[in-house]
Amino acid sequence: MRYLLLAAILVVSLASAGSVSAQELIGVSGFTAAHGMLAGSGTLGGVDGTITSAVTAGDADCANTCSGNWTMTVGDANFAGGTFTCDGGACLYMGNVAVGGSTGFSISTIDSNVGTNVAAAIYRHGEWVNDVNGWAVANPSVIAGMNMSVADFVAHATADSGTSE
Repeated sequence: MRYLLLAAILVVSLASAGSVSAQELIGVSGFTAAHGMLAGSGTLGGVDGTITSAVTAGDADCANTCSGNWTMTVGDANFAGGTFTCDGGACLYMGNVAVGGSTGFSISTIDSNVGTNVAAAIYRHGEWVNDVNGWAVANPSVIAGMNMSVADFVAHATADSGTSE
């Protein structure tokens, strides 16, 4: 019986590990993060933009706990957005690229006595590139206003290394 239980735990662990490994990281850098909340200019998955986080519940400065909504703009258009929750300096951002059929993603941050770290942005890279392409095709005037072609814009997402800073 003990070995049967051990085997069952091993199977569940391997199955879980397999589903986690199917996820990939996209790079996040440059955004400021007070108490774990993201703000300002930066890069998400090779796409340059500006994140705004708006607290709707909890501490206004997120020093202890809070939750709210966030958006990322590229040029003058909404690129992505969703909700976030923070507790004790650790925040979880959930969102979607602003294009129909977009796959959801998450960003986690950790604020500690040594500074704020964006821990990870989880998104399958191929789906990320597909969603970025869908957004770019739907927003050609925004892309043109950045002196880029749709192909150039999408190439930045395709080249993303998945490294966060």
